[in-house]
Amino acid sequence: MWVITLVCEELRQLFVIRAPSARNAVAIYFKSYWNKLDVVAIILFFVGKKRKLLDEPDLDEERVQSLQENILNRIRRLENHMRLISNQQAIMCDYLEHLMDDSKTNNDKRIKLPERHLLDPE
Repeated sequence: MWVITLVCEELRQLFVIRAPSARNAVAIYFKSYWNKLDVVAIILFFVGKKRKLLDEPDLDEERVQSLQENILNRIRRLENHMRLISNQQAIMCDYLEHLMDDSKTNNDKRIKLPERHLLDPE
């Protein structure tokens, strides 16, 4: 609705200009920076409207996800990250255990180290 008002106002400004010819009136009208800006805004509005009407709808039903699906996907990703961290932690603990085994036999003496307790992630 505002565009129709803007178009009417710009036409009113154009017809109010006192000039010997219509060509001179248009030239006088376009001397103002704001009039140029108004015309560009009107043109862009109608170009955008035409493009929106001609294009397919922007809503792609295949890509729309419900809130529950979105939450479930995030939980799955979090579970995958937790498994990855757990695996990396297990690898690091095995490596440290091998280092401790090597250090147990320092100078041909067995050193008593506490046993490692594994937690079941499930």
